[in-house]
Amino acid sequence: MYIKNQLFTNADTLEEYLFDFELGIPSDIIKNLNATIAADLKADATFQKEYAAQTNDEDRLALYTDECLVRLKDKLLRQFDAFEVIKSQLSGIKNGNKSLLYDMSDLY
Repeated sequence: MYIKNQLFTNADTLEEYLFDFELGIPSDIIKNLNATIAADLKADATFQKEYAAQTNDEDRLALYTDECLVRLKDKLLRQFDAFEVIKSQLSGIKNGNKSLLYDMSDLY
């Protein structure tokens, strides 16, 4: 994991940082989005069928984790205009206002 200070708007960079920052402390925004995503996945018959078709727990976990990451990224891209990483914190920016998403300060 290499985290550098930067401002970005693209989905690929956001996905990379979400993967890295999931080791950190999520904000209430992330906690709430993750709870919504978990409920959505539980109610998604297509996902549940694919999940049940996995042959072992490791494959189920990988499928679930990947799907959660994709859905979280999509929700954040709709909610914020840009994202910023500064001093081991990932923030979303909307109309010039920053909202903390993840904090990894205590890990360094």
